[in-house]
Amino acid sequence: MQTLTFICVYLVEGITAWQYFSSLFIPKKKPIIRISLFILGYALGCLLFNLSIIWINTIFFTLLNLLLLKSFYICSWESCIYHTVLLTCLTLGTEILVEFLLGMLFGGAEKYQDSLPILVFLCVFSKLLYYTLTKLCIRLSPKSLINMHDAGPIALLLGSFSFSTIFILLIMAYSALYCNLPPFIETLMMVGALILLLSALAIFAGYQYSQKLNKENLELQLIKQKDQVEGEYFSALEDQYERQQVLLHDLRRHLTAIKEFALENEDQQVVHYVSNLQSLPALQRKLKFCENLMLN
Repeated sequence: MQTLTFICVYLVEGITAWQYFSSLFIPKKKPIIRISLFILGYALGCLLFNLSIIWINTIFFTLLNLLLLKSFYICSWESCIYHTVLLTCLTLGTEILVEFLLGMLFGGAEKYQDSLPILVFLCVFSKLLYYTLTKLCIRLSPKSLINMHDAGPIALLLGSFSFSTIFILLIMAYSALYCNLPPFIETLMMVGALILLLSALAIFAGYQYSQKLNKENLELQLIKQKDQVEGEYFSALEDQYERQQVLLHDLRRHLTAIKEFALENEDQQVVHYVSNLQSLPALQRKLKFCENLMLN
């Protein structure tokens, strides 16, 4: 029963990670390859799982998700680190929160080590809460931000908070295992774990907001560059138009001079030819319809 419980735990964690990554990032491998490697990775994690060595389980869970996300999805290193650490923070936080909650009901947070029913309750409720929180994170992520450039250093800065949260949660977990804590302290730790989880969600919402600001700033810069390029183009077009008018003006003067010379020499053929040239629409004086030069 205990082995079956752990298998179900890693199955839920694998499904949750798959859904989280697939909702926030664009995959770059075929589904069959991703599914196979997800199953292999989480099966290995299930084999290595040990209730008493929490820090090894935590490190393996983080590295596994880091490799899966970076290998099979389009994602920068900064964002990859942040999201994998966030998942570790959520899964560890939900386990410790439910652990202390059950400890209040059954007389000690460490009771799950000696009681299989309490262990099953711990796994079921913590993984349901973990799945719910990841779905909430997905809902907080606008679809328009999928696969956009990440916030860079901001992602690492926010990720450092999740690292700190994991460290504090590990201290709580070992305190529950190896220290005979009074019920009052366990209650305070449960409240502290809840606050850390809510803080991680708030940090995630802030991260998404910074992404949204970056996207809007990028769009504004693109619009500004487009306006600048269009302004330069119209300026060049206006300059070309002015030079063309000067050239036409000079050409009309030359044609007038040729016509006068032809009249003096009574060369009617040249006079007729020049008159035809002067009547061409392209050589007529420009018409002014309004004050806008480009519109004219």
